[in-house]
Amino acid sequence: MLSVGMLALAALLPAGCAGHQLTRGEARNILTNFPGLKLAKETIYVEHVSQLDSSHAVAEADLKTAFKLEKMGEQWTVTEIRVDQGQWIRIDELYGRLLENQIQRTRQDMNLIALGLERYRIYNARYADADNVTQLMEMLYPRFVFKMIVEDAWARPMQYRLESATRYTIISAGPDGRFATDDDIVLTAGKDFS
Repeated sequence: MLSVGMLALAALLPAGCAGHQLTRGEARNILTNFPGLKLAKETIYVEHVSQLDSSHAVAEADLKTAFKLEKMGEQWTVTEIRVDQGQWIRIDELYGRLLENQIQRTRQDMNLIALGLERYRIYNARYADADNVTQLMEMLYPRFVFKMIVEDAWARPMQYRLESATRYTIISAGPDGRFATDDDIVLTAGKDFS
């Protein structure tokens, strides 16, 4: 069996579950319906669910599956994983789906920060002047945004720069974790409001 830790199941919790403790059965149903995969219920055993707060949980689970291996030269490599009875998905395709999900989640969080910045600007006639995202979020939360966001989907801190009184940039280092590379995720917004 393959032991798997799933983080941030909160995004898949039904609305109105604030304060509700996620059960092992609910976590299993969420994992069974993981986007892009169709895992059979009998292949997943949730050992334990840790509720981090009212919106986040970690499910520790065993996943029974199969892997296709291919010998390339002298080395064996995993090429596919079975996700449902007889259905296989290439590892590079699975990685691509997960990567796209992380990029999309980071962009959504950046857009939420941008919404908070616009609300802040309307109230203060300028964007927030902060040295970093943590300081920025302390200025925006809870009045202008409903949750604290300081990290991207890879759990790495994002950067915030106030370019001028009417322009800002939010940057995630992206999948490679290094700033100023081609895979950075950048949101630049603002304009002349005079």
